[in-house]
Amino acid sequence: ATAATAATSELQPLLETLRETLWLGRLVQWHPDDGASLLGRVVCVGAENHHVAVAFAEVEEAVWLPEEALQADHEAELMSRAGSKVYWQGDQTVEKAVVLSDADHPAMVLLRTESGYTTNAAIQDLAPRSERPGPDMGDVLRDQNGWGMVVQSDHLCICIQPFDRSQASVQMSLKEMEEALTTGEVEVSALQPGACVKHIASQQVGILQARHEDAASVDFLGKVAWQGSIGCLAAAPEDSTLRLWAQICQLLPRHR
Repeated sequence: ATAATAATSELQPLLETLRETLWLGRLVQWHPDDGASLLGRVVCVGAENHHVAVAFAEVEEAVWLPEEALQADHEAELMSRAGSKVYWQGDQTVEKAVVLSDADHPAMVLLRTESGYTTNAAIQDLAPRSERPGPDMGDVLRDQNGWGMVVQSDHLCICIQPFDRSQASVQMSLKEMEEALTTGEVEVSALQPGACVKHIASQQVGILQARHEDAASVDFLGKVAWQGSIGCLAAAPEDSTLRLWAQICQLLPRHR
């Protein structure tokens, strides 16, 4: 532990420099003179003049800006990855949603909202959603019929949409869900991108990078970009080694 802490301290200045480097694919914050704050993604890097082109959801074309006017936004990067549970500021309301995938526009993602819509949304309009007790909208679960996702939840019941589209959605009361969890009939995963995880069989530890339905992508220590079932993973306690690994993993832009 002492050696890992020392290594982290020695690497920290280099990691901080790399974290703030505006590479292709980085999400960045820009504060124009009018006091507003815009979130966009770097889509082109200038060869010599320290300017980058940034695509904003609110602007029709990418804007060339000096690097010193921009700040990398790592929280937004995690929040924009598939499997992240978020709040979305829509046209008239704020509602729960889960990120499904990238969108065609670099500064947008595809969302599934709790009201049942699938829509493109500006990452600018998202906010992270904290964990709450019990299955919540965006969590995935498995029963005897396979995997599905909680698409609605309130203080009375939970609605589950199986990933097998041939199956109908299922509603359960909170009492029924509690009993199913207690007996083991239902298994729930609330893991989100950025979480420290371990592979249940091999005990390898790493960082969850994304989740598409029940398929997870993990950067394990020693094995980057592992893909497999979310059912193979469990939460792992954070330590100095995983904190360092998480910072290193953040240096790898995920947007395609």
